[in-house]
Amino acid sequence: MKECKYRDCGSAYVKFELPNSKYKHSFKIDTGAGITLLPKDEFNNFFPNKKLESGEERGLQSASGTPMLGYTHKVLLHFNDYNQSKIVDVCFYSGKRALLGMDMIKKHFRLCFEKDNFFVKLP
Repeated sequence: MKECKYRDCGSAYVKFELPNSKYKHSFKIDTGAGITLLPKDEFNNFFPNKKLESGEERGLQSASGTPMLGYTHKVLLHFNDYNQSKIVDVCFYSGKRALLGMDMIKKHFRLCFEKDNFFVKLP
C-alpha cells in the first residue's frame, strides 16, 4: 500500500492527471464534503465532445448553505503519488475548488492519523 505523509493537516492534497493527457490537477482532501467535486469549468478537459448536463444531476449545498447544481460523471484518473489509476465518480459544479470528498475517501483511500502527522493511503 503506497502512502503519502502530511505534516500540515490543513493543506493536504492528492495530485492526479488524466491518462494520455497533459492535464494535471489536485484535490484538496475535505472530510466535510460528502462527494468529490471539480469546478464545471474543468469539464471540457475531461470530455471535450460531451455535454455537462448529460451526467446525473445532483443538488448540492455549500458549507455556507448556498444551493448549487452539479452533474456527476465517471472519470478515469491517474493518482501520481501512488502510480495507480481509478475510475471514480466526480461531480462538476459551479464552485471553484477541487475537493476529494468522503465518497472517494471511503471507497479508494485510507486516512491514518498519528500524533502531528497523517497519512493518505491508496491500497
